[in-house]
Amino acid sequence: MVGPFYSGPINRMRSTFEFSEDASMHVRDAKRIRLQSYVKSHPIGGGLNTAGNEGMKLSRSHPLAGPYDPDSGYLRTALEMGWIGLLIVISLNTVVVIKGIRNYFSIKDPELKIYSMVYIAPFLGLSVAHYTQDALYQKPINILVMATLALMIKLKDLDKTIVHEQ
Repeated sequence: MVGPFYSGPINRMRSTFEFSEDASMHVRDAKRIRLQSYVKSHPIGGGLNTAGNEGMKLSRSHPLAGPYDPDSGYLRTALEMGWIGLLIVISLNTVVVIKGIRNYFSIKDPELKIYSMVYIAPFLGLSVAHYTQDALYQKPINILVMATLALMIKLKDLDKTIVHEQ
């Protein structure tokens, strides 16, 4: 990260840690601050697919529709489902991660422990990345997200049946 070498990818990585000099971060912050008043005044949001470019295609007359994308998946959630929906989504993600960690420490079968971590680690990473981009619910990744939600519930039951059979 530090040295006398320069290239496009290295400069992009360096700009990640230079918040005060990142022009695109200032644009995203200004957009987020501008849209906060809408989120505060609409507790259940504007409706699904009403924000940004999707809103231009599907809900042209909606006030959120415009030639922009809300960059952050959590901002999109707040605009479309309101702050109530945002709290529900964040709570769900938190519960899934906690359940996955608890599963890891309470499951006896070593293979199921591995499954627990194999699914929960990328889910946690996607949940964090969802702050800066719409990461959780994009087409190929949403299969992993839904599988994680289901597995965190069922792994404990699978462990009970495997332990009882031995």
